[in-house]
Amino acid sequence: MKKIVQIVEETIEKDVSLLNGINVQLQYISNELENFLDSIVNCKGRVFVVGVGTSYFTAGRFAHLLTCSGIYSHLLEPALMLHGGSGVITREDILIFISKGGETSELVQLAEIARNLGARTFAITENKLSTLARKCDFIISLDLSGADIMEVIATGSSTTLSAFFDGICAAVVSAVGYRKEVFRLIHPGGAVGKKLRGKKTR
Repeated sequence: MKKIVQIVEETIEKDVSLLNGINVQLQYISNELENFLDSIVNCKGRVFVVGVGTSYFTAGRFAHLLTCSGIYSHLLEPALMLHGGSGVITREDILIFISKGGETSELVQLAEIARNLGARTFAITENKLSTLARKCDFIISLDLSGADIMEVIATGSSTTLSAFFDGICAAVVSAVGYRKEVFRLIHPGGAVGKKLRGKKTR
C-alpha cells in the first residue's frame, strides 16, 4: 500500500497537470470566453448557476463569487426547479449549467425550460456533443479527463472548474471596475471585514 504522502503528492500533481492543460485549451476558445464574460457583465436580470452532485457545489461556489464580484447571481436547486421553481426564470436571465458529461437529466430538462422562457443558456461541459450542450444556446467545452479518482470521483475536474471560474470572476471584476469600497459594504463580517475596514487581525 502506498504511503499517504505519496498518494497526496500524486493527486496534486495530476491536478496541476490538468490545470496547465486547461490554460492551453483557453487559447482555442477565446471567442467563447469573450461571449461568456460579456453575457455575465451585461446581464439585465440574474445569473443563475446550476449543477448536480459535485457540480452543484462547484456551481454554488461560482455563484457566490460572482455575487462577491458585483453580479446579481444565485445558485439554483435543480429538483426544485422541475417542480414549479423555474417560474423565477425570466427572459432577462442567464443560466449557466455545469456538467462534466452533459447527460444529467435534471439539467437537460431545466435547460429546455429556460430556453422556452427566453433565458440565455450556457453549458460548461466536457462533452460538446452531449444532450445538455445541444439544449443550450452556447457551449464552453473543456477537457477535464485524467485527474479524477478512479475516473469517476470528481476531484481534479471540480478543482479545475473552480480555478476556471476564479479566472472568470477576476475578468468580471476587471470588466465592471468593482472596488473594495463596494465590497466592504456587503462583507462586514470576519477577518476579511476587519481588513476592509483597515483594522489589524490576529
